[in-house]
Amino acid sequence: KEDRDRRQRSEDRLGLALEYLDLVREHPVKHSSVIFHVRRICRSELAEYQLMHELVTSTDLDAVVDVVLAMRRFRDDGGYVFDPEKDQKIKEAAARKREEEGKRKAFEERMVRKAKRE
Repeated sequence: KEDRDRRQRSEDRLGLALEYLDLVREHPVKHSSVIFHVRRICRSELAEYQLMHELVTSTDLDAVVDVVLAMRRFRDDGGYVFDPEKDQKIKEAAARKREEEGKRKAFEERMVRKAKRE
């Protein structure tokens, strides 16, 4: 019966994520691995419902489950309202990250040039 319940839930990505989280409860893994896998499974839903930050900053398994259940509620019951302010913050954070990565790359290039000189 338990396998049949799992099979029914895994017909969509959110169900698959919930099935994965059930397995994590039975066979614990590092929290960062849980976040990574749920992010991979539910990437489009996390973006659509603006919940990526909530997932990434979750501190335990129950918080991850809450994020997945929230996505399922939004999908099944509606009620999701797009937040333009949150969208703007997400875009600004992405721009900052790209800028920092560029600075890091420039620093590494300088260090390589310096090492060649010495």
